[in-house]
Amino acid sequence: MFVSVIKFADIGAYAIGSSFGKHKFSPKISPGKTWEGMAGGAAAATIVAVLFAAGCDIMTLWSALLFGFCFAFVGQGGDLVESMLKRDAEQKDSANNVPGFGGILDIVDSPLVAAPFAYLFFMVGTAQ
Repeated sequence: MFVSVIKFADIGAYAIGSSFGKHKFSPKISPGKTWEGMAGGAAAATIVAVLFAAGCDIMTLWSALLFGFCFAFVGQGGDLVESMLKRDAEQKDSANNVPGFGGILDIVDSPLVAAPFAYLFFMVGTAQ
């Protein structure tokens, strides 16, 4: 669930941001990110979290709504951290140095940062 929510946040952000994005989210760090994209990512992540919660019975609806919404932002934070590292290293695209779909860093940045927070969410959220 966690990986799907994070990756669908990326997909939703890209799809909505590239189609409708006008207001820059963080132009110095990642000039392509927009607030519209962030909203699309949050919506996609929330929908996926709710679908997982309903289909797999792993959390309540309210927990799923919170998880999806919050982890869309946590995932984008991870993406921004990776963008800052690339800018600091003066590397525009990590795919040139590390082959893969957009570069391996572009694939693991969001889940890598979000993983410890997801673990805490599941441990605290399921504590009886």
